[in-house]
Amino acid sequence: FARAGRVMDILERQGVVGPSLGSKAREVLMTVEELEEALKSESAPV
Repeated sequence: FARAGRVMDILERQGVVGPSLGSKAREVLMTVEELEEALKSESAPV
């Protein structure tokens, strides 16, 4: 569970999901298309 928590924290910092609200599900803030575009730009060679 610790690793999953760290992954969710990273996704929150990147703006993919909203903050933790206790036991409720997090809100998804990006569409699939926006996420794909963000991942492309992250892995693009410099």
